[in-house]
Amino acid sequence: MIFDLSLRRLIVSSLYRSRHLILFTIFGFIAVVTEILVKYILDHYFISNLFSTAISISIGIFIAFFLNLNFNFYIQSSKRLRALILFSFISLLSISVQHYIKINLNFNQFAYWQERILIASFFFIIAYVLHRKISFRDYKKVGVSIYMTEKENIKNIFDKVGLFPDFIHIDIVDASMNKNVTHVTTHRIEVIKAFWQKHRIETHIMSKNPKNLITGVAKYSDIIYIHQEINEPINECIELIKFYGVKAGIVYSSGQNYDEIKVPNNVNNLMVLSINKPGESGQEFQEKSYDIINKINSLPNRSNFSLCVDGGVNIYNINKINAESVTSASAIIKSDDSIKDILKLQARIDKDHV
Repeated sequence: MIFDLSLRRLIVSSLYRSRHLILFTIFGFIAVVTEILVKYILDHYFISNLFSTAISISIGIFIAFFLNLNFNFYIQSSKRLRALILFSFISLLSISVQHYIKINLNFNQFAYWQERILIASFFFIIAYVLHRKISFRDYKKVGVSIYMTEKENIKNIFDKVGLFPDFIHIDIVDASMNKNVTHVTTHRIEVIKAFWQKHRIETHIMSKNPKNLITGVAKYSDIIYIHQEINEPINECIELIKFYGVKAGIVYSSGQNYDEIKVPNNVNNLMVLSINKPGESGQEFQEKSYDIINKINSLPNRSNFSLCVDGGVNIYNINKINAESVTSASAIIKSDDSIKDILKLQARIDKDHV
């Protein structure tokens, strides 16, 4: 049977969208099988049942976490210990509930491996949802950048990328940061929110005087980023953002020199603008950005905030970017197959190996 291009694309896209669940299932099966084999080996050497069970379950949990961490959910190194603790806690809680069910129901007719696989399968989806939302909540996400101008065809962008981005990133720039800008518009953010109703909306304000723009975009934004280098008191801007019930973020630009980076205590989101000219799409990623990213990742309180990298991100450099999220405009929107390239970025696939 010969599939046409659209059907093949639908199948590939469906598999990609389900990749976390598919890999989680495979790794979960490997972990349970390993656990069963370890227990039988330990039991063979007459080790107590309690000890062999504890050791085998611990090994199974570690293998499941290791495989998911390295091949399914990329997590910032500073947050891996927390992820391991959460993963272990949820796994042990699930196993405890499974044990309670086992002793209260009649499973005597089953061997250990049969009851383990049977009960684990029953709890699998619940465990997956909990691990996805809690243990691996900080895995790297890919957003699509949209420049807020009157000329931008938002419907066309939606038709190209659909619901595949993890979040939508809106860039607003004025003449204070880009002299070529003559008119600033914010009202179309409502249109973007209408197309991506359930997506997180991040608004990046590239202005030396962001206060008035904050008021115009707060209603439809989940995070608002402002630059470190502004003319208005930065703490007042942060508090204004929070006044509207929105998360605040600070931007560090590759066009600036930072001897030291200090993150305000009332900020949980940072961004590195990895291009030289704010408000212009299609620029290359600046190598200097890696130094800023490394400085941020070396901060003692790194686990307290999330890092996003914006500008020049593509399938050639995404594996080098050590951050929780990245956002890209031209590499996705100008692509012949935007969805395919989003999925490659989400899977961290280098084009040289495709």
